[in-house]
Amino acid sequence: MKLNRILLLALLTVFTPILSFGEEETVQLNIDDMEIDEFIRMVAKIDNRNILIPLNVRGKINYISKKPIPKKNIFHLLQMILKDRGFTIIDSNKGYYIVSRISDAHKDSPDIKQFSNEDIIHTAFIKIENIDVSTISGNVKNFLSRSGKLLVSQETNSLVITDLPENISTVRQLVKKLDYRTDTITEFVELKYSKVNDVYNDLLAISKVIFDPKIDAEKVSIFKNESTNVFTLIGHKEMVKKLMTYIYRFDQPDKMKKQNIYFVRLNNASVEEASKILSQVISKKVYEKDEPRASIATDTELNSLVLIATEGEYDEFLDLIRKLDVERKQVYVKARIVEISENKATNIGMKYGIEGFSVTEGGLYTLSSTLNGGTSVTSAASGLGIPTGLSEGFALGMSLSFLGTNGVANTLSEPSILCVNNQESSIYVGQTQSILTNSATGSTTTSLTQNSYSREDIGLTLKIKPRIANDNKVILNVDTTLEDVVAGGGAGLPTTTKREVKTVAVVKDGGSVIVGGLIKNKLDEAESKIPLLGDIPILGYLFKDKTFNKDKIHLVIMLTPYIVEKSEDLETLRKKLKNLDEIEKKVVDKFIKEKMMEREDSGEIESVELRENIDFDD
Repeated sequence: MKLNRILLLALLTVFTPILSFGEEETVQLNIDDMEIDEFIRMVAKIDNRNILIPLNVRGKINYISKKPIPKKNIFHLLQMILKDRGFTIIDSNKGYYIVSRISDAHKDSPDIKQFSNEDIIHTAFIKIENIDVSTISGNVKNFLSRSGKLLVSQETNSLVITDLPENISTVRQLVKKLDYRTDTITEFVELKYSKVNDVYNDLLAISKVIFDPKIDAEKVSIFKNESTNVFTLIGHKEMVKKLMTYIYRFDQPDKMKKQNIYFVRLNNASVEEASKILSQVISKKVYEKDEPRASIATDTELNSLVLIATEGEYDEFLDLIRKLDVERKQVYVKARIVEISENKATNIGMKYGIEGFSVTEGGLYTLSSTLNGGTSVTSAASGLGIPTGLSEGFALGMSLSFLGTNGVANTLSEPSILCVNNQESSIYVGQTQSILTNSATGSTTTSLTQNSYSREDIGLTLKIKPRIANDNKVILNVDTTLEDVVAGGGAGLPTTTKREVKTVAVVKDGGSVIVGGLIKNKLDEAESKIPLLGDIPILGYLFKDKTFNKDKIHLVIMLTPYIVEKSEDLETLRKKLKNLDEIEKKVVDKFIKEKMMEREDSGEIESVELRENIDFDD
């Protein structure tokens, strides 16, 4: 005990009070391996406090100070050291302080009192004025220490907190921000479309759900006046405004009963098609009893719809109409209708050294491969600027041009059809003829013969229905009908024939497809005679010679579809196709020149014949 006093006196020498005039008192403090209980005694001595140490507080402390600290802060330093080891100091309110474990501090704390500035465990009473204490207690718990205690008093709408002063101070600041009182306002809300009696009960039920009646700030008084059809709301501004939004939702025109007339003009879609779809929608829509059903009328001249519907239905229909009334993609189909003579085609292979050529769909593809496969021709076509991806269609068109140049093929027509996606279009190439349908000889009273005729379309009918698929492909539904008149029918009546081909083909954008299989027989009559003698009546037949040549004419149709995304793209496409036709002719001429030069070099034909018929200048 004596040794401890000596050490304490020695340590006190390092606590040198430094006081200058006009400055607060400070202490120069340096500690090295001092027992905590000895440090408590030293602080009690310096700060002139009575401190009870009922527990055995173990541990040593070290503190090095480069400059003095205010004397009033030394007690706070002791509190921080004890807190780090699980202890605290409680004011007994009896003239002394008690060292206690933090976990037991609430047991040793005195009765409820006002907060002091001392950094020790205290118990504080906080009254909540404007909000329900239960709504704020959950938030308060998050700001207490582990050993802090919280008691909620519903009767007094208060909080009782035992904790460190700094935590209690934080809770007070939180309560101050949350527990605010606001001024009340009065609002008058007049209903335009509903009656206050119809809305009142629902409004009361909503008010009980969204507002807490225990909290004065959330109370809203609701009064109704049937004569003026007005609600009177009294309460906090924010709560009143919130309740008014529900009143406005109730006070809406009855969209389900009142019908109006609406006029909707279509820009792209057909009014007939749009009307069919809307009529189907209306027919399947379920209506309540006595609820008026919507109806639709059309104005084809203005391409417009007239709707008789409620406002709610009109909004639904208008959304559907806008989705239907969009510009549709189109398909520009370029067709080439060609007649190919089978007799003449057999000689074309011999003339140009092309083996295995026949007038069939497969034969045309083979010929196009031959024309497109030549290195010189391919390079020439590339140099002339053939668009990428059109080589197959270009080669097929070049094959038909090649046959036409040599008199094998006769192009009947090169029509173009602009089709709306998934809608059928048709082409007719032919003529209307008078067909003898009946012939009757005269009766006993007359010798006249009576003939009956009918006007019929004789020719080619081509129906095309394109549908745009994925990956820039077009599905073509093709229906081809060929009608013809064959002479030599019974009793002098002509015989008509009808050949029809239906097919479905998937073609790339800019690619081509061949439709074949339409064949008709042809009989050519040729007459040769000796000049002058062959013209003598009756005897002239002795100096004439007639020959008959049978031939088969193959009708070939080449179809090339082009996808048109927008209507303004059509003119650009037509210019490109015009350039492509010019390129095709140049490549065919180049191919013929090359083939003839090859045969001349091989000695198969005379160079004189070649030079007489072909100009080699580029």
